Amino acid sequence: MLPGRFCRISEKTDGMKNNSLLKIKSYTRESIKRSLFLGCIFFLFTFLALLTGCIHKKEIRNVNALGREEIIIARRGYWGKFPESSLIGYREAKKIGAKLSADVLLTKDHQWVMLHDYNLKRLYCTNKNISELTYEEVSQILFCGPLAEEFDVGGIPLLKEYLDEFGSQTVEIEIKPMDNWPKEVQKKALDDLYFLAQPYLETLYFTSFSLNTILSLKSLDKNIKGGLVVHTQENLDQAIKNSELIDIMSIRYQLVTDESGKKLNEKKVHFWVYDMGRKIRKQNIKKLLKFRPAGFVVSYPIYTAEVLSGL
Repeated sequence: MLPGRFCRISEKTDGMKNNSLLKIKSYTRESIKRSLFLGCIFFLFTFLALLTGCIHKKEIRNVNALGREEIIIARRGYWGKFPESSLIGYREAKKIGAKLSADVLLTKDHQWVMLHDYNLKRLYCTNKNISELTYEEVSQILFCGPLAEEFDVGGIPLLKEYLDEFGSQTVEIEIKPMDNWPKEVQKKALDDLYFLAQPYLETLYFTSFSLNTILSLKSLDKNIKGGLVVHTQENLDQAIKNSELIDIMSIRYQLVTDESGKKLNEKKVHFWVYDMGRKIRKQNIKKLLKFRPAGFVVSYPIYTAEVLSGL
């Protein structure tokens, strides 16, 4: 009896093993098929993403050749990727077709120079105001701000030097407030600024926080276009009240809300929006477009162009 019973048990055990092996083989085949399928899908999406990236790069060789009404203006010379307010940055911005925005300040000997900060500490490691130094002294101070180790920036350029190279590409010159200067110095400085910028008046706007500065400049020539830089809600309210006296507003983008955007459109204000050294998120750009800004004054012009091209 034992051998026969043993044989039946053995046969049953072998059958169970065979079934298990078949199940394992079947499971393995399904796993391989699933893995191959998922792998193909992943490869396809990766390929499409890379292809899309290539297409974008090819399309955005010129940030103002997108067929859009809004112009893209590089703030402080492609500030997002190159040394701030440097000729290097402006050259790179010009290469990609961006319009240019520049800040100007007066030295002690009343020379207009390309600089945003009154004090030199942040970008030039010298704790002095630009108004305390002559241009000869200023020209000896070398750039030490962000990206200084990667680029040979040199010193602070004169406005004349800048305009000789970039005047036709420049749409904004922001005049930093001049309230600390005597009236006669302000008048002479504005006369000099007008003389330097005269060849470019057709496409150039002068902006400032000071309405008096802009009105004084506009009084020199009916062809001068001027406007206000708007950094706070109080600035914006005041600028909207005076909108008939100016030609443009350059507004910090966070201030353009549903309420203020509606007022700007009702007043038919010609305005740009500007960033603060960081990229404006896609959803915010989309929201801003509802109010028809004339341009984007930005630190990352290529990124902004890519977002606009997809909207």
